[in-house]
Amino acid sequence: MLLKSMSSTVLFVLMVIISIILLLVTSLTSTVAASEAFASSFYNTDPLTRSAHQYLTIAAALGWVSLVVLIIVFIVAFITGEFSTIAISEALLLNPNPTVGDIDSAKLVADQLASGRITQLIILVMTVVIAITAFIIGILAAIGAAALGEMSQQDESSRAAYTSGIISAISGLLAGVFLFIVTLSYSRVRSARDQELGKIQLFQAQNVNRVVVATS
Repeated sequence: MLLKSMSSTVLFVLMVIISIILLLVTSLTSTVAASEAFASSFYNTDPLTRSAHQYLTIAAALGWVSLVVLIIVFIVAFITGEFSTIAISEALLLNPNPTVGDIDSAKLVADQLASGRITQLIILVMTVVIAITAFIIGILAAIGAAALGEMSQQDESSRAAYTSGIISAISGLLAGVFLFIVTLSYSRVRSARDQELGKIQLFQAQNVNRVVVATS
């Protein structure tokens, strides 16, 4: 159980880092693609170029916002410790004669596990939202690139915009996949924490008389 919990934490951190890198690439390339489309000599005469510029501009804006939000979510999770699992000794929980110190230690861990449940839920919801947004960004960039590819005439700027748009579409969709894995791994972290909390609560219920005697 402990090894599985630790692997979930490591997977969560690794996937978040990869997702941040992919979102950075997506945001940069979609920004470059939008700029190149606007700089194209066909921008004022070709509706496909203007359409591509609009899609790529929206993709860039969503990309930068998603990147900033994801970094903030990760920092909050790191500071609060809500992306890590907490394990308490099985020997302590199965001890038929725990000391008052053991009971106090279990209570401290239980309080830590219980206090972050709202924060964990917010982090989980935000990762789901960012994952969906990343897929949308990839689709928007793909639509923009497709519009550029349909142009009957292209100049250097429109070709550069097309290439950057393709890269943005691929990295955006990949970011969505990795963020989906982030969501799954964080769900496992939350599940592991909930299981630990349940074990400690059972331990506390079994030793409630000892707590009463110790405090009386």
